[in-house]
Amino acid sequence: MMEFLCIDIMNSDRVDWQNAENPRDMLEDGKWLTELLEKWELEASSPIDTGSLKKLKALRKQMYAIVSQLSNGDALEINQLIEVNKILEDMSTHVRMDYKNNEFILGYSYIGQGWSLVIWHVAKSFADMLCNYGTTRIKICDNQNCGWAFYDQSKNKSRRWCDDKVCGNIMKVRRFRSRKKEKENE
Repeated sequence: MMEFLCIDIMNSDRVDWQNAENPRDMLEDGKWLTELLEKWELEASSPIDTGSLKKLKALRKQMYAIVSQLSNGDALEINQLIEVNKILEDMSTHVRMDYKNNEFILGYSYIGQGWSLVIWHVAKSFADMLCNYGTTRIKICDNQNCGWAFYDQSKNKSRRWCDDKVCGNIMKVRRFRSRKKEKENE
């Protein structure tokens, strides 16, 4: 399964599919952030500082808006990328080629650290996903009580739910019950 840091961040504004009125912002959960940093092998102090949290939430909102627009088949305007590009431009990166164990590898060093570097990695993940993996595979779950972003790896790009076993099943049951109710009302 293909995973992207930016999708983890977009989906951090959690909605409980059974109770859509109680969203939970995982960016404010220190344990969740620590697990995220470990998963993506990133380093930053805990807890996240207020300025970085605000910047990360703004980036999440912008990325989600762009993915929603693309998922609906709508065209983007160049000004929608200003904030992402500003974050990408703010981090100086140095690339170095090394040779170890009969293999060439690229090494990266950054002029920046902590949450500013984490936020840069989120923006870079988003740019990599859009530029290298095709925008037709980046979708928003059809379950309106969910709304998670996901990368569709199906052969014919027809996946509609973030998870077939959760949202897919819920939506199929809802359609079944709706059809059953319609038949009973006839």
